[in-house]
Amino acid sequence: MASLIRVGAGAAMVYTIAGMPPMANVPIIASTRRAAESVFNVMFKTAKGTGRAAWYSATTLFVMVCPVLFIMDTSEAPSDASAASAALPQPVKV
Repeated sequence: MASLIRVGAGAAMVYTIAGMPPMANVPIIASTRRAAESVFNVMFKTAKGTGRAAWYSATTLFVMVCPVLFIMDTSEAPSDASAASAALPQPVKV
């Protein structure tokens, strides 16, 4: 039967099996942790880069495209007014 060794003091007291390394030092756990950290770093950098790209595209849209839309709307305004006045009933001449 394996003997237990008390490590730590107070609330942080942990019992480990004698002769076993802590779980953080087991090779498979350490390599899995490194892999998870590298995946997280890549995801973080990708999200950061995607956010930047979204900001650049939105800013370009507001600076370049919105004025063109306003000009197109303004150029259509007189034709809308003439169409609206043509739809009004004309007075009857007697």
